Amino acid sequence: MTRISLRPDWTRCFLVGVLLFVLYLARAYLGPPFVKLYHGLVFLLLLDLAHAAWSVRSLYYFQVFSTTRPLRGQSIEYRIHLDLQTFIYGCRTILLLRENNNLLETSRQHTSGSLTEPTDFFPAPEQTLVKDSLIPFPNRGVFSVCLSRLELEDSLALLKISLPIAHEKILVLPRLVELPTCHLLKGSGQEASGFGQNGQERDTTRFRAILPYYPGADIRHIDWKRFGATGTAFLKDYEAGITPGIALYLDRRRHGDDSPARREAEDCSTEALLAVAWYFLNKNVPVHYRDEQELNLIDSRTYFDRMHEALARIRFTTAAARISVSPASELAADLNDGSTPASNVIAFFSGFDSSLIAFLEDYHNDRLHTSAVLCCDDLSEAQLTRLAEYRRQGTGTRLHLVRNSATIREDLS
Repeated sequence: MTRISLRPDWTRCFLVGVLLFVLYLARAYLGPPFVKLYHGLVFLLLLDLAHAAWSVRSLYYFQVFSTTRPLRGQSIEYRIHLDLQTFIYGCRTILLLRENNNLLETSRQHTSGSLTEPTDFFPAPEQTLVKDSLIPFPNRGVFSVCLSRLELEDSLALLKISLPIAHEKILVLPRLVELPTCHLLKGSGQEASGFGQNGQERDTTRFRAILPYYPGADIRHIDWKRFGATGTAFLKDYEAGITPGIALYLDRRRHGDDSPARREAEDCSTEALLAVAWYFLNKNVPVHYRDEQELNLIDSRTYFDRMHEALARIRFTTAAARISVSPASELAADLNDGSTPASNVIAFFSGFDSSLIAFLEDYHNDRLHTSAVLCCDDLSEAQLTRLAEYRRQGTGTRLHLVRNSATIREDLS
């Protein structure tokens, strides 16, 4: 609300109107005593309205938040200061803090503190009143936090005057879990991809020269034909490409109806992706992250922070939505465009379905190694059975399970 609005109590206003009308008639027919009563009531009404208007003009407030960028699971302290800059007491003031409104969802989250129930008081002149509340944020997202009610009620309770309310947007970021190790690429070509310094890969399609063999060199690059002809060992030297070694995809589809368990699984998938990206970035391996539009190179803390904010703003959509696309479809589109920059691709899912298996099976080959992380603990019996059968297969070892956000470090290390 950006302007002052009035909300009359029509019952009281009707009764006062009837009383005025009766006194008006009595003044006309019964004489002087009722004239004074009539004028006194009119004066009282005018004084009441003047007092209310003066209180509105003299009441100031401002809001203070301990932070506007908390991590998921944290609570922020909310404080409102009210100051009546006048020499007389103000009208009755009513305060109520609204439930947090998630701008990405239809859900709301409850607050706690002195403003969770309507609080009324009479501001004293030249005195600042302070009210505190604690606002929890169990899910990531963009939230609008403000007062639901900031009203002044006149002394006769004939009307309530709602003052303009300032909204504050709170960006709740996914938590960053630091991994001591990461086993996601084991058995999926991490050793074969030849990570070198600065995260570069040796591209065996870009031959550069023949060099003499030296102790400790990789025997896979020995020129065996030349060795057989001359008896001297030589190495085939290749250009070291600047292609990053890992690309991360996120399943932004909502599997099932909106519920706390669904939001927990979705938040867990974003935090698992963030943890893996941070781990490889610290290993000097640049990371590509696939957003809704394209692949983005994450090779510095600046770009990592941008990805961190982008993950907070992601809106998971139902499978029926037109903009809902699986990681398998995104990877297929990138392969067709020739924009897939890495030999290791990891997708993070918050639900188990056929597209997860397609991601692992349809695109895995000698040059492209796919693996997946499933963050979900509310699977149905049929899904659990199908998942167990798949994991018993040889390719099932490329599917990694994360039980919940509290076990990311344990499950991925």
